[in-house]
Amino acid sequence: MDEIADRVFQADDVSIAAGSSSTLQAFDESPSSLSLIIDINPLQWFRLKDQIDLKDLSRSICIYLNCHLSLNSSNKVNVLVANNFSDGEENGGSKILFPSIHTKTDEHGSSFGNSQGKNLVNPNMYRQFRFVDEIFLEELHSILQKEPTELNIKNFKNTLSGALSISLSYINKLNLSNDGLLKSRILIISVTDDDSLPYISTMNCIFAAQKMKVPIDVLKLDKKDGVNNSIFLQQATDATNGIFQKITHPKGLVQYLSTSFLIDSNLRSILILPTNFKIDFRSSCFLTKKIIDIGYVCSVCLCILSLIPKNHRCPVCDSKFDDKVIEKLLKKPVVGVSNTNGKKKRKINSVM
Repeated sequence: MDEIADRVFQADDVSIAAGSSSTLQAFDESPSSLSLIIDINPLQWFRLKDQIDLKDLSRSICIYLNCHLSLNSSNKVNVLVANNFSDGEENGGSKILFPSIHTKTDEHGSSFGNSQGKNLVNPNMYRQFRFVDEIFLEELHSILQKEPTELNIKNFKNTLSGALSISLSYINKLNLSNDGLLKSRILIISVTDDDSLPYISTMNCIFAAQKMKVPIDVLKLDKKDGVNNSIFLQQATDATNGIFQKITHPKGLVQYLSTSFLIDSNLRSILILPTNFKIDFRSSCFLTKKIIDIGYVCSVCLCILSLIPKNHRCPVCDSKFDDKVIEKLLKKPVVGVSNTNGKKKRKINSVM
């Protein structure tokens, strides 16, 4: 009996070991894609000049991208910028830094032509790391050189939703070419309030990421006494099972990137991640672009309004509102009128 029991336990140990090795092998061999969106709003970076600047940020990002590529030889990266100022429409909006459409590469990952980023990267670095870092630094340098010398806040337009849509399109393209075996995620490094974000396009990107099962992580950089709002970004991380973390000490950016935001989506179920318990689920008015607590909702397109339009039509879908409903909503409350007949009320149990 003891010999039979020993054989059974040995068989169980072997099967458990085989199952664990196969599980680890499945985790190790599954490649992943990382889409990084960088907020380069110069006005907001000027507020953080005493703590961190774009030069320090670029160094931390290069380390972070190299760490992601080192986890698996088949990992992919995609880097974009948003919220950059520009004089014309050609240079404004969201831009893709890597992979760059202006740089030709061969099948081994080597770039053709002269690159300004080669002067900033160690030539003895691993070839894949050097290739990504050179193009990233070169494209970022060219965009910063095109920034106007005089910045006007009135001409600023938040383009984070556009960068999100580009990232989702890139992820969809990778999934089609890899038969859906590539696990993807998005990381946003933000320094700007998202109150000015277009609500409908931002929520469409969030719902698309939720359907594609792409987690959206947000790293919010702010000062110690900062009151930056991140309502939509908090909702994005909550809807897609992402990570939202606000950092008031940007000097330790590498540590945050290499710990909280280096975890793949297939490993997050077995790890303890940073959680955000204070999530603001308010929305913004389509007309005033302000965050509201109570408003009106269109029954056709679910557009949220803080006031009723004068033409009684939805500004999004142009649906005609019911006049009877509008009349009830605009009707003021009736104030009760006191008794003016001069008659005295009868007392009941010495109570008026």
